[in-house]
Amino acid sequence: MPQPKWYNKSLAELCIDSIVDNMEKWTALRSSVHVSSLFYLLPSHCLEYMTLEWVERNHLDDELPMFELLLNPHLKILDLLETNMLHINEKIHIVQLASVRSTHYTEDGFLGNRSKLPSNQVEDTFTPMLQLFEHLQILDLSGTIYGASCMINLGLTVKPKLRELRIYWCPGVTDSVMQVFCNGQSSLQKLSVNRTEVTHSGIRFAIEHLPELKELNCDSESDILKAFRRIRKETRESKKYSLTKLAMRILPHHPPEVDGYHHVTYRKGSVSLMVDMCPSLVDLFIHVDDVGFTNEKLFGEKNLK
Repeated sequence: MPQPKWYNKSLAELCIDSIVDNMEKWTALRSSVHVSSLFYLLPSHCLEYMTLEWVERNHLDDELPMFELLLNPHLKILDLLETNMLHINEKIHIVQLASVRSTHYTEDGFLGNRSKLPSNQVEDTFTPMLQLFEHLQILDLSGTIYGASCMINLGLTVKPKLRELRIYWCPGVTDSVMQVFCNGQSSLQKLSVNRTEVTHSGIRFAIEHLPELKELNCDSESDILKAFRRIRKETRESKKYSLTKLAMRILPHHPPEVDGYHHVTYRKGSVSLMVDMCPSLVDLFIHVDDVGFTNEKLFGEKNLK
């Protein structure tokens, strides 16, 4: 007797999977039939699911035509960070097309690969397009060669106004770049800075000049603990900040050439100081590998849960 098949997906997900499985047929017909109009009827969550499924299956040969079909005013998330097999020019083409078809994207992960093209060529083409996405709230520039120029542009033009910025492995992102960005993006609520050239000075500037900042994530090279100590020491004020979530890394002190990291040794009282300066803090994530960091130093903070 035939047994029913059980799936871990909903009927809607199975239907979308079927469309993704046959995307080659859709892209083959697009020159003779107005196929794109059919995709305009799909809601944003369906389009985003199809995009992610396609990338995960690594259908790289027809990836560009597929993206062209899915780009429409309903799509709110454009994530190109995992499409590493696409040439940088193809990714720029996708972003250009998206800027024409829809400006309603709220979350973008742009062109996340190490391009061999001259950096100024990519910057001159891509950076000005950011202003066209007027509803953009979340921007991920991780692994790009133009992260610094984009941040400067966003700071100077104040368009669009971001709520969240993620910058990982971005050469050229320095303290001065962070200052320009923060001066124009004062409504930013979430900031993630890892493996850049931003030091405690840049982190301090962000803390002091982003009044709506709720979440801050940085590595040991940025030394967030030192940033808070400098604020308290140099301002001599008991100013409070709105941060609710902090994530940091504390590693044992070794020469930087050992593993490429600048290591930070924990100083007694640093966590207590942060808690005092951030009374709304509810989540504190600390990656620790330091013999000087004891349970007593951490668990003495009674108002953290």
